[in-house]
Amino acid sequence: VLRPPPTEGYAIDWSRVTPGRLATADCRGNIHIWNAAHPVLPNDIAAQYKKKTKDPWSSSSFAVEPTYAAHGENLDHPSVEDLQWSPNEATVLASGECGGIVRIYDVRCPGKAMISNKIHKSGADVNVIAWNRLVSNLLASGGDDGAFSVWDLRNFQSPDPSKSPKPLARFHSHRTPITSLEWHPTDESMIAVSDDHGTYIY
Repeated sequence: VLRPPPTEGYAIDWSRVTPGRLATADCRGNIHIWNAAHPVLPNDIAAQYKKKTKDPWSSSSFAVEPTYAAHGENLDHPSVEDLQWSPNEATVLASGECGGIVRIYDVRCPGKAMISNKIHKSGADVNVIAWNRLVSNLLASGGDDGAFSVWDLRNFQSPDPSKSPKPLARFHSHRTPITSLEWHPTDESMIAVSDDHGTYIY
């Protein structure tokens, strides 16, 4: 539990590369990185905790670092709506935020995003993001305006800061906000998308 208690938040994601690492974010634009205070390695958990407990997480504690605060052009409505760790880089994290913002962070460089783009000119909130676990340069985003997009992160930083990057694909078939995105675990080109009316496969 964070003390003092933070404001409410919706974004949370466990790292799939670094066991025991968690990212959380809140409606004020704060992002905290949680690291397990004891070693959590897939190959040595049993050896280290066999004599102490059957469950290595039964008395676990975390070192919590307030790594990022609201910054840049999104200070009026800085809420972080979703977080996703990179599927193959231990220190890289993406956020989807109110105001149509997507940011890419490297937690080795606290305080400021590596890349920050307003992907919705209308300012529609980015509700959800999803990192493709099979093709790690692909990130999907879903917005409050019902649009969802697929981005190639190799081309995500526009040479002209005044212009938004161009997505690989953008779909406008939804009439209500996108509420969830999930890439297929074994097919790199398939994604499930939910809105207020149902779930769809693309």
